[in-house]
Order: sequence, then C-alpha cells, then structure tokens
Amino acid sequence: MNHLLESYKIRNRLRILHCSLSLARMNLSTDTVRKKGIDMIFGALKEDRLASDKQETQLLDKAMRIEEGIFNEEHNTSHNYRSKIRSKVLNLKDPTNPDLRRSIILGDISVEQFSEMNSEDMASEQRKQENARIRRDSLKNSIGIDNLKPKGSEENEEDGALEQQKQAIN
Repeated sequence: MNHLLESYKIRNRLRILHCSLSLARMNLSTDTVRKKGIDMIFGALKEDRLASDKQETQLLDKAMRIEEGIFNEEHNTSHNYRSKIRSKVLNLKDPTNPDLRRSIILGDISVEQFSEMNSEDMASEQRKQENARIRRDSLKNSIGIDNLKPKGSEENEEDGALEQQKQAIN
C-alpha cells in the first residue's frame, strides 16, 4: 500500500514538472490566471475514460491551444476571458454531454473550432432539442397561439394568423 502511494506521488510530481515545463514554453510563467485556465481545461479533458496516462501530453497540448485561442480572442484575462474558460470547462465536464469531450479528445472537433464555440454550439443534441422546445413554447405563449406547427408543415388558417402576428410584432 505504501509503495502504491509513493508511486502515485512520483507520478504526480512528474506530471506537475511536465506541466510547468510546457507552461514555461508558452511564456506564461507570471500569468497565474492563464495557468489556471489551462489547468481547468486539462482537468476537464482528462476526466474522460478515453484519456490515458499516455495521452496526457496530448491533452495538455490541446488544453494549452484551447486557452490560447480564447486568450487571442479576448487579448487579456478579463471577465469575458474567465467566463469563456468557465463555460468551456463546464460544458466539457457535463455528464449529459460526453460526446463533446470525446470529440475534442479524438480530434473530431479541432481545438480552434472548440475555442470559438458558444454555449449553444457546445450543447448536447438533447439540450438543443430542449432549447428549441422552450423557444417554441415561449413564442406560442407570447402571441397566444395554442398549436404552433413546426416549420415545413402544411399551412392552415392558424399558420397564416401566426405569420400576421409575427409581422405585427416586428
């Protein structure tokens, strides 16, 4: 048991050393906010079962490139930068959306694409459908129509009335 604990401590020290060297290469030695952002993204990516010890270097590289993309978009570590980092991490850790994390680990979604995604882009298919239902229900409630037909369905008198009410609102 003591041997396992010692092995675990050594592995963690090596991981910290590797992370420190990688961060130094990015010239982030004094920017603790950026370091924390990379650490948070790396931790979220590492939570997936696909992530093995061998892939940690690749995951760290992806985390650094994601953070760099966000930083390049914001140009500083302002509130917007921190909000984007938190949003990415929360979406990566979302247990109902494992496909997002796996897509990034496997390279189906590039780190550049992920850096530019908004919350709606990162949402799971289930969440996207739920958001569409909420918007549809909200629209129905706001204009007083009981049976709003999905786009592409046959038009009837109520659909015509709906169009007229939409135009009146705009």
